[in-house]
Amino acid sequence: MKQGEGSGKGKGAPDLEAHFADGAWYDVQLLAFDPTKKRFQVQSRDTPDDKEWIHDKLIRYQSQPMEKIPDVGTTVLAMHRSARSDLFFEGVVAEKCAQSNMCHILFSEGRARGLKERVPLKDINEISRAKIDVGQLSGWCSNKKPARITLEEDELIDCKVGEFVLIEGPEDSTWAAQLLEPYSGKVSDEVDDVDDDGPPVKLRWLYWPVELPKSSLKGHTFVTDHEVLLSFHRDTIDGRLITGKTKICFTNSAPSLDEVWEDNHNFCCRTWDPVSKKVSALDCPNHCLEFQEEIQILLKDHPFKPASAKTRSSRDSSDKHAEKLAEEKDKMKEKDREKEKEPRRSRSPKLEEESEAPALRKKPKSKFAQEARKHKGGFGHEASRTSSQESGEERSCKVEECEEKNGSSDRGSGDHP
Repeated sequence: MKQGEGSGKGKGAPDLEAHFADGAWYDVQLLAFDPTKKRFQVQSRDTPDDKEWIHDKLIRYQSQPMEKIPDVGTTVLAMHRSARSDLFFEGVVAEKCAQSNMCHILFSEGRARGLKERVPLKDINEISRAKIDVGQLSGWCSNKKPARITLEEDELIDCKVGEFVLIEGPEDSTWAAQLLEPYSGKVSDEVDDVDDDGPPVKLRWLYWPVELPKSSLKGHTFVTDHEVLLSFHRDTIDGRLITGKTKICFTNSAPSLDEVWEDNHNFCCRTWDPVSKKVSALDCPNHCLEFQEEIQILLKDHPFKPASAKTRSSRDSSDKHAEKLAEEKDKMKEKDREKEKEPRRSRSPKLEEESEAPALRKKPKSKFAQEARKHKGGFGHEASRTSSQESGEERSCKVEECEEKNGSSDRGSGDHP
């Protein structure tokens, strides 16, 4: 805006500017005229995609750069610079600076409303006081009939004060904000420019790290794209730009890197000052008292609860422990089977004959029975009472069966920490 010369587009049309729904003034050209409501469809010369229907009283001759700093109390059009965009808003000269080419402007509109900033002379324009009637504007208009955009399957959205929403930005970007007043309307892929301007909605901006200048991010690390930064930057936008809701939680310290975030969930642990271009922690003592109070309310109403990562970590640990126990159990079974088969393969013919007459003498206890005594539950005592009439194979099977029973009971209790 305010760069280069343009035209109102119609024959002999002068340079014009118009007041858009976001509170800023844009250099425009006239596209169409609606005589029933005395409004004009205008298009921003610097951003052709920005088109709005503006009432005739909000269109005026283009303001011009001032040659010297105006007197205190003069209403001017001054540029407000931010990481998001540089726009012109009306404001009043609050005081002059020691430098001859600087002064303090108290802005009164849009996102800069209430902000007092030092503005150089090159960013200050003198507002035209000449009046333009509807007849003149309609004569300069090209009377091009605008194409109506058909809205299909509009989605209704109902937002309360304090809820967080996503805003349609330029070039497929999406911005985040907190509503300062309720809003109810339709969400559509396209905005019908033929209809009346959408309802103005007051909000507070939150910034993604990628929106900030790189010089302001030095010394700060952002490890996830789910982090947003809170600001005291308030604005008024066209409600039709709201594309949906989002969830944002607040914490004084950054969440664990193990935390997994859903697509529409974000967190905030830092602030962004669009005036001083500085990133700070939420609990920074240098915040003004009013901003500190607002932060405390957000921390209370939208707290961060790090339960998901911890629960998942604990569950993963339990699963790994159970898998390890299962592997150990399989190894023990396999080892027992191999040991059970070894004596059978190493038996001599003499031992084969002796096994056919078990009543001749009592056989020594197997290694399995000796190992079983070490288990809890008195299994060794039970094994010692085994009748000498039982064969070696029967005793081994009983030992293995009881050992598995004892072992599974111990591992079962280990599954529950």
